[in-house]
Amino acid sequence: MVAFREYAELQLHRYLLLRGGTDNDSDMEDIEDRLEKLWDALDEAQQASLKGMGSDLAWVCRDGAPPPRGRQAKDVTAIEVQELRSALNSKDWHRALYCLRVCAPAFKHAGDLSHLRGELYDAIEFPGYAAVFFEFAADLDRSSPSWTLQDNFGPEWAKVTLQIS
Repeated sequence: MVAFREYAELQLHRYLLLRGGTDNDSDMEDIEDRLEKLWDALDEAQQASLKGMGSDLAWVCRDGAPPPRGRQAKDVTAIEVQELRSALNSKDWHRALYCLRVCAPAFKHAGDLSHLRGELYDAIEFPGYAAVFFEFAADLDRSSPSWTLQDNFGPEWAKVTLQIS
């Protein structure tokens, strides 16, 4: 778990350097070298989780736009939304993050999605990641998040409510 946390923090540091435009070649090289070494110490589940975390950061770099060849809102199924709800209700935050990536295209407002990501990263004790998503949500001026999904599933699928405590 130590390698996982270190990798996640280095990945975030790399993102912040790139986002801030202060990517010193030497710093970036050191980070990339360390990330490469840590990768081999991770199991498949950890690698998958870290890829997802990197994907979440890349989403902010794209200003909340979906990946170029990513899924569309119409591709998100009612079963996938139910899986997200189930993960949220059972407080399985890592699974919820995964399900949120799957359901992300169905969110009407990037600010809502970003705020929810912030809540989930806060719940799994990654405050640096949480801050990225809370700041992005604030930048999008979505001060009262509703976490509303596009209504592709009828009224029973239209809302996701998050209760984190």
